[in-house]
Amino acid sequence: MPELFIAIALVILGLTLIVMAIIVLNLQRGFDQLKADYDTLTTRLQRHNDDVAGLCSAAVAVDRRLATAESRLARLADDMTAKPQPTNIEAVGEDEAAQAPSYDQAIQMIRRGGDADALVKHCGLTHDEAMLLVRLHGRP
Repeated sequence: MPELFIAIALVILGLTLIVMAIIVLNLQRGFDQLKADYDTLTTRLQRHNDDVAGLCSAAVAVDRRLATAESRLARLADDMTAKPQPTNIEAVGEDEAAQAPSYDQAIQMIRRGGDADALVKHCGLTHDEAMLLVRLHGRP
């Protein structure tokens, strides 16, 4: 009879060890999956941190540009208030005509081989206006 108890105890012990081994293997698989998920999340978090740093840097650059534009606008506003304004409509028209860019002169310069930078410098055009005139009147 004691041999029967020992045999039953050994069978129970063996089954317990098998069940424990299965549990340990399942826990190991779960741990490996959690580690892989953790590594993926760490990588994503680093990328997001890099994105935020880039956005902050861009925001600082935009802020600087905005501050520069605001100071230029303030200077222009001061210049406008300091400049005497014409009192009649005819004087306004003459003043605007004197300051208007000379498109005819610009077209002649383009036909003689002038480029956009020369037009900006000598004709008082904006860079975009000069580029458009070069495209329209330049050689194909």
